[in-house]
Amino acid sequence: MEQFLEYIKDLEVTTVARAQEALDNQETATFFIGRKTCPYCRKFAGTLAGVVAETKAHIYFINSEEPSQLEALQDFRSRYEIPTVPGFVHVSNGQI
Repeated sequence: MEQFLEYIKDLEVTTVARAQEALDNQETATFFIGRKTCPYCRKFAGTLAGVVAETKAHIYFINSEEPSQLEALQDFRSRYEIPTVPGFVHVSNGQI
């Protein structure tokens, strides 16, 4: 699980509110929703780390185990039909 933290070290840790703000303001942004205890998230994070290293893309990370985010994240995932983690969401012009 420590390797997961290494994989996401170049991502900007953020909140659900920031993702909603990106939608509301019609920004272009990319969010990875996941948790270190999820084996699929760990595998995806490894692949994503390689892409970020090559492209220098700016990607936000929302920790789906963060207690302060659980309710907001549940609402966000329901509203935008993100059923499971890992979730990879690209926002552009107010749409996912």
